[in-house]
Amino acid sequence: MRQITRPTLVVNGRNGIMVPTVDSWILAQHVPHAQLVVSPGAGHGALFRFPRVFCAHVARFLDSRVPFA
Repeated sequence: MRQITRPTLVVNGRNGIMVPTVDSWILAQHVPHAQLVVSPGAGHGALFRFPRVFCAHVARFLDSRVPFA
């Protein structure tokens, strides 16, 4: 995972069962330039349960990144 060179957004719900929150945290720790977003009160489908919040995080993530050559 350390060979990933692109900024990465890791998104999960706090109550994730399919992908436990701790796994998302570990993933974000091992991918350089990763940003972790954990939605409280949501499970694996946090992006469907809170679509506006998810889109806001994605937009902020994309806006803050300098394009790679």
